[in-house]
Amino acid sequence: MTAARRRFEIDDQRWFAAASGDHNPIHVDGEWAVRHFPGALVVHGMHVLLWALDQFAQRRPGASFAAIDATFVKPIVVGDEVVATGSDDGKLIRVTVGREIALVARIEPGETVVDGQLRFEPGTPPSVPSPRTHADIPGFAGVIALPETASSLPARFGALATALGVDRVIGLAAVSTVVGMEIPGLRSMLSKIALKCVPSTAGVLGFAVHKFHDAMSLVELDVLGLGIRGTVSAFAGREPPAPATDEALRRMVAPAEFSGSRPLVIGAASGLGAVTARLLAAGGADPVLTWHASDLDETLQSVRNLGATGCALKLDATSPSQGLTDLAATGWDGGQVYYFASPRIFRRRIELYQAGDFRDFAAVFVDGFYAVVQQLLAQTSGRLTVYYPSTVAIDEKASDLLEYAAAKAIGEQLCARLEKSNSRLKIIVARLPRITTRQTETFLKVKAELPEAVMLPLIRTVQSA
Repeated sequence: MTAARRRFEIDDQRWFAAASGDHNPIHVDGEWAVRHFPGALVVHGMHVLLWALDQFAQRRPGASFAAIDATFVKPIVVGDEVVATGSDDGKLIRVTVGREIALVARIEPGETVVDGQLRFEPGTPPSVPSPRTHADIPGFAGVIALPETASSLPARFGALATALGVDRVIGLAAVSTVVGMEIPGLRSMLSKIALKCVPSTAGVLGFAVHKFHDAMSLVELDVLGLGIRGTVSAFAGREPPAPATDEALRRMVAPAEFSGSRPLVIGAASGLGAVTARLLAAGGADPVLTWHASDLDETLQSVRNLGATGCALKLDATSPSQGLTDLAATGWDGGQVYYFASPRIFRRRIELYQAGDFRDFAAVFVDGFYAVVQQLLAQTSGRLTVYYPSTVAIDEKASDLLEYAAAKAIGEQLCARLEKSNSRLKIIVARLPRITTRQTETFLKVKAELPEAVMLPLIRTVQSA
């Protein structure tokens, strides 16, 4: 098979979502996707597979399919150039991004009954993906009916529909809808399929969980309908842990422990920034909160419930001038600063070194931090005590965090240089362990510390410095 190349763009995402009914936000909602692994819109895996099989069928007229096995090795993100190649014997297809394999499909040739009759029965798939917990998964079963627009799928993949049958093309798309909208649902990632071609009877796709590996968050489904039968495997993301309640935070700190202070918390919308802002408020401080892309409402309401005024400002760490000018207008003239601005940390890796990722991290952890400190020094007269969160990844040399750790290491050196250059400035750097936040969500069970337990001693150090 000669190589086939293409890019999947946002319009392709919208078309496949409309045709299949798989509107999982990891595929179509840029704001949601940037906050979850891999930090970008992910192309529907079954869309990629359908395209690759169609390219195969175009290049091998008369090809037959008795079974299709596919492994989805790495997510493909919108805008990637993908290349599909096939083995000489016509039994293997690889889809690559750069030098990395993203998808491998194995084809078992064989005589399959193919007719032009469409047995597909349109229906109404879920309008939003189900946010199933791990407790919901064992034994779950049902059927998925695709929308009327699914009837356009065979025309889009015409060569494949000729070789495989129109119902089976729709059936393959229905796998995406089962995984993305039903089970595992919202926090899912397709892993493998092993499907055989069978006579097409049911016009919908039935599914049932036959095994759930909780430690690996791996769901194995049996599927049957629309001319296919077999198994589908997908990862099920874990539900984010509920944040500590306001009452729990009040029990951790004395009511006036931080009173009289007005610390600046940069990046307070979620994660460690939100936890820090809430702990400060519980201890009597009146923190000034900044946000950029994420919604601040939940954190803001919590700090107000805890007794703080809850001043909030928009601040882009990569271009902080306007946000800091707005801060000066509130009368803030120095004190404690907590710097939690951060892009998505865990990302898909397709190269040994990913320069774009390093630039993203350095823009916030080095350039942005430097700009923030310099402007704060220029526009305030009081002493500044700045907290800079670093990472144990510098010591562990984790291969998947190379660019992140490198940017943080440079940030540490910058902190030392800044502090040495100005007597009004003190910077406290701490290398944090893996902590349970949205940034560290994973499909696997991984040991992680509770954010309140890690941050409270550091907050006390900063507030008393």
